[in-house]
Amino acid sequence: MLRLSRRPSSGEAVLPSGPSGDQMEWWGPTEIGDGDAVSWGIGACSLWLGRRGQEVMVGMGETHDPMDTRFERTDGPSRPPGGLKLRRYVTPGDEPLHLVPRPPDRPVVARPETPFTILPGARVTAFVTTPVWIEAKAGHVLFDLPSIRPSDTWFGTSPREGDLCYAIRSLLRLKQDTLVRAPHRATTVVRITNTGGDPLLLERVRLPLPECSLYVDGSGMLWTAAVEMVRSAGNDASVRVVTGGPDEAGPTRLVSAGRIQAQSHPVFRVFNSFID
Repeated sequence: MLRLSRRPSSGEAVLPSGPSGDQMEWWGPTEIGDGDAVSWGIGACSLWLGRRGQEVMVGMGETHDPMDTRFERTDGPSRPPGGLKLRRYVTPGDEPLHLVPRPPDRPVVARPETPFTILPGARVTAFVTTPVWIEAKAGHVLFDLPSIRPSDTWFGTSPREGDLCYAIRSLLRLKQDTLVRAPHRATTVVRITNTGGDPLLLERVRLPLPECSLYVDGSGMLWTAAVEMVRSAGNDASVRVVTGGPDEAGPTRLVSAGRIQAQSHPVFRVFNSFID
């Protein structure tokens, strides 16, 4: 069994120690023989996969701590542990299973622990972690599910104008070393420039994560492409998803592409609009 688990103290950045970056990677081809099973503890996500001939059985569940940093992989048990939601799939043959981390399938709304003001001409770099989705393939896509399910929220100026998004519990932070890093989460670098003539009070920000590709750094932790925003007035900004892994991650390599093609948004409402 490979295991990495340590609960972080308040404000502590948790980085992997012990297993190498390659060992931390839970994605890729997964060989499971007929009648065998494999279990993972991927941060807050518990995942069990079993095979019986052409049938693939999947059990998924969540721990009580969305910031859980554990990482473990074990062979077995042959039956799914209690408390997991079980799904069953019949495949055309005995194609190998392949796991892929994916970005969320909706935009994500993040907020700082305390709202802060960006003065005219100022630029800020912030960091936030979000849960990734787990896609499994066996010739065809079997499932594409969140490692942990964020809550739904509406981001817009009215109940009719806006987007259905996810609200995340992790906070937008100004210091990278205050992040809690976990194997089921990806870090997003958010760069905001206020070119307007008035201060911007930042309470919430909408991140176009479906457009962001995922990358892995040398420690086996996931990052999304960086998001750059230039605000000129009000709650609107031009938004750009930067190609490639963020500089703050160090050397990275691509793990999976974004769900939709990244595009520049000349003027887009991204700040503070929120309706419960």
